[in-house]
Amino acid sequence: MTELIEHEVLYFFDAPMLLTLRDGKDLWMAVATASLQVGAIYRAARVREAEVQACTEGQMSVRGCLAGKTSREIILKDGSYNFCGVKEEVFPEDELPARGVGLQPHMQDLPDSMPEECVDV
Repeated sequence: MTELIEHEVLYFFDAPMLLTLRDGKDLWMAVATASLQVGAIYRAARVREAEVQACTEGQMSVRGCLAGKTSREIILKDGSYNFCGVKEEVFPEDELPARGVGLQPHMQDLPDSMPEECVDV
């Protein structure tokens, strides 16, 4: 199993609900999908730093960072984040955050795609 290193917790409610992780080369954004007695299950997709920045600055919704991307399941157990299996699939619609929702309550009606001025040239 590949261990992931917690990079930044973006939203916390009793546990990390949305966070970024690194696997050595890639940056992943993970959203909690289930709680376990001693951990949690997350769904994660590779993201770019610019996407995370746009999300944290209220320029793009959380959904915009994740929708349409290939994702993997991650399990948090005993304080370690690890990929669960090897299967990659498009981020499931029912595990995506609502459209237009940002990281903070005041961040509403945000675009679900990367703003043009933030796209790498």
